[in-house]
Amino acid sequence: MPSRRSLLKAGVATSGGVLAAILLARGGLYAGNDVDDALESGNNRAPPQGPQLEFVNVADFNAIGDGDSANAEANTEAIQTALNTGKNVFLGDASAVFALAAPLKMHSQQRLYAEGATLLASRRMSQIVMAADGVTIEGVAFDCNNTQPENGIPIEASGAVYGISIRDVSNCILRRCSFTRYKRGVSITSSARGIKCGDHLVEDCEAIAGFTWPNWRSGNEQHGAYVGSEAQGDVKSIAEYGNAEREANDVSDIRFVNWRAQEGQYGLALHRCSRISVLGGEFRQMSRAISIQHQSNNVTVSGVLVENTDSAGIHMAQGAHKISVVGNRISGTMSNDNAGVQGYYGVREVLVANNILDSKFDSWDGGGAESLRAPGAAIRFGQQAQGITIRDNVIRGFRWGVLLKSTIYEDAIKRSDLNYYFTGVRNIRVSRNLISGDYFSGRSGFKQPMRKSETFGVVVAQSAPWEDISRGGWNIGDITISENTVSNTGTAYAASKVVSRKWGVEAGFDDEAIRLQDNEAFDADRDYEALGPINRRAVTSSGNSWANEN
Repeated sequence: MPSRRSLLKAGVATSGGVLAAILLARGGLYAGNDVDDALESGNNRAPPQGPQLEFVNVADFNAIGDGDSANAEANTEAIQTALNTGKNVFLGDASAVFALAAPLKMHSQQRLYAEGATLLASRRMSQIVMAADGVTIEGVAFDCNNTQPENGIPIEASGAVYGISIRDVSNCILRRCSFTRYKRGVSITSSARGIKCGDHLVEDCEAIAGFTWPNWRSGNEQHGAYVGSEAQGDVKSIAEYGNAEREANDVSDIRFVNWRAQEGQYGLALHRCSRISVLGGEFRQMSRAISIQHQSNNVTVSGVLVENTDSAGIHMAQGAHKISVVGNRISGTMSNDNAGVQGYYGVREVLVANNILDSKFDSWDGGGAESLRAPGAAIRFGQQAQGITIRDNVIRGFRWGVLLKSTIYEDAIKRSDLNYYFTGVRNIRVSRNLISGDYFSGRSGFKQPMRKSETFGVVVAQSAPWEDISRGGWNIGDITISENTVSNTGTAYAASKVVSRKWGVEAGFDDEAIRLQDNEAFDADRDYEALGPINRRAVTSSGNSWANEN
């Protein structure tokens, strides 16, 4: 196989297809094609086995699919009567729109089937459909019919809060369903600690928010799908995380296959849950595509396309652990203070591998349209992240390719934040990544020109002046950066430290905290740079393409 240097010098990193070929040459976008196999098995999964129940048609119960809210109460009664037969229920084709006055409740092992028929919330209600154990819902469109709030204001439901509520039940299947104008399209939750909800499949479904905002999507609290325990969490800060949030194991074993989402705050929120697979799918024009937080664990995200987010593509925080982010394509993360993939506040045991990250974004009025913003980091970890592996990624056009920093929001975090003093990163491996600055000012597709001199390949930074080991901070330590290739940046590799305020026990770098081994840099203004008062013993260097080895 050609060397990393020759691939980049030949301009290989200008085409997503060729980048994919590089990764395939290394052993595949998805090692062993596990994701492809999972997608295929998911698409061919049969309905639940068991006695085949007879279908009834809601038209035979006098449901009227004309979309008129005047028929909402009669439709609710008619469709609920059909469901109460215990038989499978057919709603109709895409021409049918059934206005409803109250939620519909399914029965165990029941199937609700349509060929595009819509269930429309005509007034405020908690959800359109309440699932039961073993139900299948297929081919149904859910219109929650909420009105758009002002920019940055949480949705106050005037229609249905959720499209489907899957709560305290097991073995549900959603297939070929769509959701719009929701607060949550799909809500998968347990109501209290120790109550289980799991073994669900969500396949070939889409959530189209139905609203668009110029910026501040995070304030609108609109989630395509939400998965997690409703129990009140015990923990408030990184120091208490550990395995304290036991509720994460109550909502488990859920697969999203080819989930698609557009607009809103999160396309998929995984908060207090475990053993979750997100296989394939597309996420576009939202604040964060996938949010993994609150001790969520054993999560796999693979084969996903993310485009045009104004905060982060894949976001991990609040003690999320045992996470694999493998074989995804992430484009157009537009905020200069966020990232394509990021993790902080005690995340641990994370693999980020074989992804393609490109900062180029399409014309879109999102991402703080009134402000000038440039791409931030492709991959960023901080604030007591540990046990992180970042390898075999292809990164193009970000201000920072890989950024490891002791804090995250040092310009914004307040001392009242319980995580204020819990700083530092450790036990991180960054290897075999191809990073190219590639395009800067004068090119279309940026909110703000970005000069080459302001760009970096791999950076390790002690980033806040108040860091204090006596109050829970860490020194930066056990960082290995090896066999990476960085081209066309201002600085290829860097270690930096701010000047401390000299209080408490100052945090900094352990001896041999950073090991630079067998890395390459070319077409960079500076191959390696140490910025700030860094202990000379903090960085060791061997086998790299630049001089001044240790």
